[in-house]
Amino acid sequence: FLGVVFAALSVWMLYALAKRVTRSTLFSAYAAGLLALDGMHFVQARIATPETYVVFFSIATVYTFYRFWIASQVRFERYNPQRRTLVRTIGGIASALLGLAVTAVRFPHENRGALAILVVYFAAGFYLLYRLIVEPMLSRDGAAFASYPDGTSVIANGTDLATLTSDGVLLAATSKPHTFELDELRATYRGDGSVQYDTLAGGARYDRAMKPENALLWLFLFSLSIGLLVASKWYGVMAYGVAVLVVLGVWSQRFWHSRRGSKRPAVWGNPLGFRLDVVLSTVVFVTMSVYFAAYIPSFMGLSDQPNQAPRPYTVSDVVTMQYNAYEYHEHLTQGHPYASKWWQWPLDMKPPLYYAKYGGSGKTSTAGMIYSLPNPFIVWMGLLSVPWVGVLAFRERNKGYALLVLTYLAQWLPWMASPRIAFLYHFYVNIPIICLCNAVLAQRLWQWASAKGDGARRMATFAVASYFVAVAIAFVYFYPILAGVTLPTDAWLNRIWFHAWL
Repeated sequence: FLGVVFAALSVWMLYALAKRVTRSTLFSAYAAGLLALDGMHFVQARIATPETYVVFFSIATVYTFYRFWIASQVRFERYNPQRRTLVRTIGGIASALLGLAVTAVRFPHENRGALAILVVYFAAGFYLLYRLIVEPMLSRDGAAFASYPDGTSVIANGTDLATLTSDGVLLAATSKPHTFELDELRATYRGDGSVQYDTLAGGARYDRAMKPENALLWLFLFSLSIGLLVASKWYGVMAYGVAVLVVLGVWSQRFWHSRRGSKRPAVWGNPLGFRLDVVLSTVVFVTMSVYFAAYIPSFMGLSDQPNQAPRPYTVSDVVTMQYNAYEYHEHLTQGHPYASKWWQWPLDMKPPLYYAKYGGSGKTSTAGMIYSLPNPFIVWMGLLSVPWVGVLAFRERNKGYALLVLTYLAQWLPWMASPRIAFLYHFYVNIPIICLCNAVLAQRLWQWASAKGDGARRMATFAVASYFVAVAIAFVYFYPILAGVTLPTDAWLNRIWFHAWL
């Protein structure tokens, strides 16, 4: 039952993500509708496996991380520039010592692996408390720091105000406005610590009086979501890779965003927006809390191996279980008739057969089948839409598009090195990404045609609508072999378009 619930919630969650990426109610509904018409999504929702939860929390992780990325474009903070490094170093050392002390006192009998994990866990928690509560109290009278999307930073210390623009110009409060132009961007910096951005798509103004979105809230929700994702199934850990790439990539722009020896605005997000120590400690503490929480029944002795007297688990038991699980998957290499290779998944090859019931004989023979078959019109269109969205992401420096493509690759390419057998349903997490990329392709086609005139817009509208109708017809056509409907054998075989589908 909960699988069906989370499959339905996944459609809603994809709509929310699509609304942020496309900024269109119509094409957000378009993406969500495509997911609702996917055969694998329909089948996986109706069986007792974790994949539906993995997909929901995968979409939620992408959504919350994207909100965190955008919210981190503007950062306000108070600190003492002369003592900042010393204060945080002392806080880090104190947190590590407290983590070590709590572990030694509370968990003296755990094995070395468990002790190391517990020290990291408690140290991250203590550092998070220090960084978010204690340090702001100590820095209440410090300088006010602000940074904006292009990497501009403003420091106000009493009546002194200094603005370091993204192109390396230092402005005082009495300085004249400074203008910088790059490609389609025009930035105007003023001595009062404000900046005005203008592009062909529109403009935006930032200053120290604005109220930015709560990045810390979205960091917590992202950490919670990724913890639930990994707790649902191990391969959810691939989402960590996406976050690491984005955070380090955006942060490192402070060192490499230059052209011909001069600085220029950051184009992939505010390089001063991410507080790396806060990001790391939050992700470690929250995700580990969620993962440990999954073992609460075991810690209480409420669940154990069958036919054995129940006993409360220790942290060492949990660590040992992780190692045993890894060993199991490392050596799970025996063949399976429906196993498939990673490169076959985007081609919609080798759908797993979950159920088969044969009846009759000869001309009256029947078959009732359930294949976990992605809608081929969705997956095959992804062969075009995903690379195209990647091109748009690079060309337009579009963060939403870039996140979609990075997530797609991070959830797919690591399977190249996996030693265990794998199945097409391991690609299920990318079906929503493909649906959204297909919607983006449809949206951009419609926008391009609309600029050409009424005739081109009508043709594009017809093409976009026709594709959606084709996806719906394909779902209806394949429905019998998705739902175990009894068919004449010929009718079943007519729906098997390739020998690999058998």
